[in-house]
Amino acid sequence: MRIVSSFIKGTLVAAALISAPETGAQKLSKTTPAGKNIYELAFDQQHKVIYVASVGVKDNPALRPHIIKLEAKTLKVLDSIGMEHGPAFGLAINNRTQTLYASNTVTNSVLAVDLKSGRQTLIPSGKESSHTRELVVDEDANIIYVSDVVGREDPGRIWVIDGNTNTLKKMIETGGSVTTGLALDKENNRLYISNWGSHQIGIIDLAQDKEVKTFDAGGKQPTNLAYDAKGKRLFVTNQESGDVTVLSVPEGKLITKIATGKGALGIRFDPERKRGFVANRGAGTVTVFDSETYRVLADLKTGTHPNTVVLDNETGTAYVTNKAGAPGGQGGAADRNGDTVSLIAP
Repeated sequence: MRIVSSFIKGTLVAAALISAPETGAQKLSKTTPAGKNIYELAFDQQHKVIYVASVGVKDNPALRPHIIKLEAKTLKVLDSIGMEHGPAFGLAINNRTQTLYASNTVTNSVLAVDLKSGRQTLIPSGKESSHTRELVVDEDANIIYVSDVVGREDPGRIWVIDGNTNTLKKMIETGGSVTTGLALDKENNRLYISNWGSHQIGIIDLAQDKEVKTFDAGGKQPTNLAYDAKGKRLFVTNQESGDVTVLSVPEGKLITKIATGKGALGIRFDPERKRGFVANRGAGTVTVFDSETYRVLADLKTGTHPNTVVLDNETGTAYVTNKAGAPGGQGGAADRNGDTVSLIAP
């Protein structure tokens, strides 16, 4: 997912740049069209379905903003949810309460969708300047954390939403600029954040509701994060440098860099199978790497602009949204390799 059109095009080192693909890794199984101008997706572990944010086309009633529901096994479209309060960009789900949360970047808000009743609850920021982006759900506590970019020159914010009432409890100010990605460390009650504008990672102490430490991301334009709770590692996608940096946390020590591809954006970590998945928006590929050796296992061509990755934690299957490129000129043909969802089999 891009932050704003004008923002994003969105110690010891064990190995400098590890990039040679190997055989026998995950394979691209299928790709299917899904909506118009799609962004992020979320996986419903309970019902084995995928939700995809489709912004649609402005001033076209037939292509209004929706969230599209797909069957995970076949990628068959099952249903769609019309957005009552503006288009969804980021998505996250609380599997326990069956509530889907969407960041509405255009309307500076978050939307809670009750998947059982269909009821939609708007959660506004109450701020003049706001730009919601990523969401992370703590299912045990029923708390939702949302990154708020605010503006290119302004410190970011983290929203804290009470999932029991679907209301905004508070906001936590960050010290870095253009706060984008989030990763929750439940054991230590910490939230890791990426500050895209200042090329840093921040640590928020959730007991104190404040940022207590920052350190260099090890790459340029750190965007999204994945946390390894057992290994105490943070995997960071860096868009400008086109790589993933692996950092020990909370120290912030650089362990290694993995070259993945231009515009490294979305990331997921599978601790059971020791795999990492990276959507490289500019390269048009998804990189699969071994999280123990840091070797690249595969570079899969999934679509025009791979954006976001989610996992089925039970099977290790990965799902990717691929955004479309702009049509070539006035009346140009639509991008057949964009606005699709890909299934990567384990």
